[in-house]
Amino acid sequence: MKIIVDRNACIGAASCVAIAMKTFELDMDGKAEVIHVTDKIQTADESSGKATDQNDLRDTIIEAARSCPTNAIQVIEDDGTPIV
Repeated sequence: MKIIVDRNACIGAASCVAIAMKTFELDMDGKAEVIHVTDKIQTADESSGKATDQNDLRDTIIEAARSCPTNAIQVIEDDGTPIV
């Protein structure tokens, strides 16, 4: 899964940060950026339904992207299929 933030579209509302704080943060310009995503992002089915210490769950990342008021975040499958 790939996560792309369009800095020109981002207004710094921080809804993504509020939902997925292990994945997003605001940079010095007040724009969202991806801070950490390891190769393996778990789904709720693959774990106890809780995020790992390093990653938010896949569904949480997708929810965070959908929460963006300017649709500045894209989430794309490894095969190139857009999720958000």
